[in-house]
Amino acid sequence: MRYTEILLNYAEAANEYYGPDHKDVLGDQEISPYIVLRKIRECAGIEPGEDGTYGIENNMSQADMTEAIRLERRLDLAFEGHRFFDVRRWMIAEDTDNRMMHGFEITRNGEQKTGRIIDTRQHTFRKAMYFYPIPYKETVKSPDLLQNPYYE
Repeated sequence: MRYTEILLNYAEAANEYYGPDHKDVLGDQEISPYIVLRKIRECAGIEPGEDGTYGIENNMSQADMTEAIRLERRLDLAFEGHRFFDVRRWMIAEDTDNRMMHGFEITRNGEQKTGRIIDTRQHTFRKAMYFYPIPYKETVKSPDLLQNPYYE
């Protein structure tokens, strides 16, 4: 677990529970979702711009901050295996995973090489895929235990 992930987890939790303007004090430092996103971008080498915001606008709504945090997680934690779980936790996998996969086909003709993007496979994500089914032998043990949605 990297420190960046911890900071992004904090920013997401604080934004969801309190909103984007919430501030905590850790020791002698103030921390908020805005401060976290700006600090991550500063460490990544992004220039602060004339307003010093590192591209993170002031006075965002909770929904805007949620999108900013999701984008930052997508970019900063790329290729670390977080996206699979993030889109399921946020329950947006139906939008992000129901897509055509693409490949790149290279054709050689002597020394000349050309390429084109090709469709390879259609991914399918159903609502039932957010949860795993409870095994039947477990559900019959108690009439109070209900099967997860879409598996009945």
